[in-house]
Amino acid sequence: MPADRRLFRFLLYLMPAMLDCITGIFLFIGPVRATILGYDPLVAGSMVTARSLACCLIGLLTARILTNRNAVRLMFLGNIMMLGVCLLGLAAANLAMLYATSFLLGAFQVIFYTPFQLFMKQVDVDASKPLSRAVGSYTAAWCVGMSFGPFITGFLMRFNGSGNGAGDSSGWIYSYLAAAALTAAMLAILIWVAKNSREFRRRTPDPKDAPAAVPGGEKWPDLAWLGWSMGFFSLIALGMIKGVFPAEMTRAGQPGWLTGSLMMVLSFTTGVFAYAASARWRWLYSGPAMFGFGLLGTAGLLLFLYPAWAGQDLIANAWPYFAAMLLFGSYAGVAFLYSGFHALAHPKKAGRNISLNECFISAGVMTGPLLGGWLAKRHGFFPPFELAAVLIGLLGAFQLLAHRKYGKRRT
Repeated sequence: MPADRRLFRFLLYLMPAMLDCITGIFLFIGPVRATILGYDPLVAGSMVTARSLACCLIGLLTARILTNRNAVRLMFLGNIMMLGVCLLGLAAANLAMLYATSFLLGAFQVIFYTPFQLFMKQVDVDASKPLSRAVGSYTAAWCVGMSFGPFITGFLMRFNGSGNGAGDSSGWIYSYLAAAALTAAMLAILIWVAKNSREFRRRTPDPKDAPAAVPGGEKWPDLAWLGWSMGFFSLIALGMIKGVFPAEMTRAGQPGWLTGSLMMVLSFTTGVFAYAASARWRWLYSGPAMFGFGLLGTAGLLLFLYPAWAGQDLIANAWPYFAAMLLFGSYAGVAFLYSGFHALAHPKKAGRNISLNECFISAGVMTGPLLGGWLAKRHGFFPPFELAAVLIGLLGAFQLLAHRKYGKRRT
């Protein structure tokens, strides 16, 4: 591969990495600061829900307007507006502003990353690189970026300053400044990538011009709906983790750097596993494989219950949470790869399917923190993870049955 092509691909996937580093900053700082300000787990978790609600609503709109022709323009619009939201975060010193910045970030991010996936398919899927590898590269990129967001915020929150009178330092201001700097750098990269994407600009908006997702793609079933199901339910579980775990660990007295590091392990594992699994694509049509990964995700969620089984305090040991992040992170990597692959695989409905896929994912992330926060408020730390384990186990069984009935290749 020529050096300029390698540079193009590196910068192409650097953008979602930077985008979700920004997401990780916002998703970590919202629940933690709501907890510091004295609000309960339900309110803290709803910081994640605010962003996901915006993603879901704007995703429905994007599904109606997204085309090959306007994908790059939408990416520019989303990027510029995100920069404004990061700067607005400097004034997020109360609950209302935390909600506003979370909601607006979600709205403008979906305007960027949904067109990005269609753009990615046009410029980086060919005979030498199947769709599964492109989706795996994308998933790995944004997950690695997401993993650094909580870590950066947990580190910056340690800096002391004038504070806001609520007992927390002014380190959160540095977190928003870091997010703004990342957004500005991402805009510069987008300008370069758009200028050099000649292959994309030569393509016509005719869906028949898109490269085949897989060899003999017309013979494989359209399983976008099953990908939406996996995206929705697996993201409910992930939303419970992201909405409940940081806030409850903060409340229990665990240092912010350790909580941020554990969340980093979750996202980093998701990305690495998704990329490793994307080397082959046929298993994405296998029911037994999806059932097996469902058991893996269930095992990871059950590890969050270790303190209850051992009769220990929540923060007595970090290793069960570390193992839980590794196992569930591996499952989440499969979930994102599976849902993204099947959404983009259809040669004529990729724009619509990927937009709806983001809506279902956002709906799952929106539901998870609310449901998890409500359960944590009424019943304590453990019930959200018990429910999530049941959902993921049932989802794996459903996928096994659905693939047997609908997942066969046509002859």
